[in-house]
Amino acid sequence: MAKTHKTSQPGPPRAPSPPFPSSKRIPTSPRKVFLLLVTAGFFSWAMLYLLPIHLPRLSSPYSSSSQAGSRLLSPTKVGSLDLKHRVVMAPMTRNRASEDGIPSDYTATYYEQRATDGGLQITEGTIIAPEAGGLANVPGIWNAQQVEAWKKVTGKVHEKGGSIVCQLWALGRVADPALVPKVYAPSDIPSSNGSRDLTVMSETDIDRFVEHYRKAAVNAVEAGFDGVEVHTGNGYLLDQFIQNTSNHRTDPYTPHTYLLPLRTLLTIASTLPSTNLGFRISPWSTFQDMLEPDPVRTFGGLVGRVLGDVPGLAWVHVIRPEEGGEDGVESIREIVREKGKGTAFIVAGGYDPESAKQHAENTDDLVAFGRYFISNPDLVRRIENDYPLAEYDPNTFYSQGLEGYIDYPDHGGRV
Repeated sequence: MAKTHKTSQPGPPRAPSPPFPSSKRIPTSPRKVFLLLVTAGFFSWAMLYLLPIHLPRLSSPYSSSSQAGSRLLSPTKVGSLDLKHRVVMAPMTRNRASEDGIPSDYTATYYEQRATDGGLQITEGTIIAPEAGGLANVPGIWNAQQVEAWKKVTGKVHEKGGSIVCQLWALGRVADPALVPKVYAPSDIPSSNGSRDLTVMSETDIDRFVEHYRKAAVNAVEAGFDGVEVHTGNGYLLDQFIQNTSNHRTDPYTPHTYLLPLRTLLTIASTLPSTNLGFRISPWSTFQDMLEPDPVRTFGGLVGRVLGDVPGLAWVHVIRPEEGGEDGVESIREIVREKGKGTAFIVAGGYDPESAKQHAENTDDLVAFGRYFISNPDLVRRIENDYPLAEYDPNTFYSQGLEGYIDYPDHGGRV
């Protein structure tokens, strides 16, 4: 609609304004004028002070009226990755890959549903080579078909503005002997539920596995991942080399030399920048017959050695104890602060939104969520808005098929 403009033509003559009544006339004496101005100024100040002033609030995509200022939803940096919040999707085995270790077509949908602009996802454990496997229907990253399948995943995540890193995994003594020619281990010490027929790794075997890790990291870059995390916990191969309960070697690979995880991380760091590299540990886990007498000493020593030998490491990822143990976590965090020179600290282990928010307020950590990310693909949005969480179904954690994988709706009911 065109704007209208007033013309300069005069209108009808304006009627004279009536004079003020004598009782309302403006005072003209200097004293009275001064008193009037003072009174008017006082009332103006009072009105400004007492009446609420509504100004627009600045907000980010990860803040709301109920969550404004929450550190959990504030930006941070992990190595070379600029993140918009500190909610991390933890690595979770889901057993949806083919028998050949190829991620399924709907794996891309699974990660896409849970991706957020400026968020970080860590993939499920991904096998570095056929001889490092031994668990059915888990993905690998040792051949071209697997790399092509992972490209679909990383592409979908990047379309949503997210970052995703690949967790590199070797099973060691807990591998299923029906699925691998040999079950490799640091020493001839079976786990209670594992194979009795173990192949103790020679130094040649160790060299070969280090090369598997290097090649897997190269493939991860080819697949479009933003980095890699080396799985060094939960009783799998690298963890087995670290702990006395599974390693009785007397060569250079004795437990507290940390030689195999150090070689692995250093070799990967020669392939991709250390600012795109991290590792995960579970110092207090008893899973698969693990647990050191002094977890803080053992794993604090590991973290200190790694940070000294691999400068610029992007993150250290720690699984906290199921009960208590915060002092131990703090001890390892302090080592990261002192020696990490910018290394981020990711903590995982049974957090819900409220406990995660409280934890983030008290630390500079990122918080990794596992099971709640399964049943709440829009978990970050739910945390942001205080929406209730959907319950997960453990019966579908490791089942094959779509149920319990990509059929959980978001808060609005969309799948």
